[in-house]
Amino acid sequence: MNSPETKNISDMKKPVYFLAGIGVGAYGIDRGLLAPDGILARHWMRWTIAMLVVFAVSVVFMLVVISKGASMSPVVLNIVGGAMFALTCGAISFSFMALFVRFATRRRWLWDSLSDNEYGMYLIHYMFVSWLQLAILSAPLPAVTKGLLVFAGVLLLSWSASATIRRIPAVARIV
Repeated sequence: MNSPETKNISDMKKPVYFLAGIGVGAYGIDRGLLAPDGILARHWMRWTIAMLVVFAVSVVFMLVVISKGASMSPVVLNIVGGAMFALTCGAISFSFMALFVRFATRRRWLWDSLSDNEYGMYLIHYMFVSWLQLAILSAPLPAVTKGLLVFAGVLLLSWSASATIRRIPAVARIV
């Protein structure tokens, strides 16, 4: 159970996070780490190699733990496994950010359209998910195939529906 002191400290952190977010936004995301000529873009190869190395070490660690000869206490296993997971996730995230900042420099109408319609897609996608899942429920297809069909169908239907309703000026201002 949280004590009143803990709750008060938690409430005091919220404005700090909010103000930090304003600071980052005011400085500009394109002038820091994610700048086209920033540190990630300049060192994309290092980040990619680091991702591969950390991922390989994580896989080797898992294989050692799974093997019959591994004798680690559950506490050590959780600490090391958690640390490896966090390092792997961080390395993969920074590597992909570096690759995209370095190589995804040209705008594409397809991605711009997806970006423009993403909120509308978020608002209406569940309707299509429900309908499509129900429609193919009895189809004699493997689960992976059904999942891919529903994903593709929802993407196309929610994207086109969002683009269509955004042509209404009152809706376009909100969505």
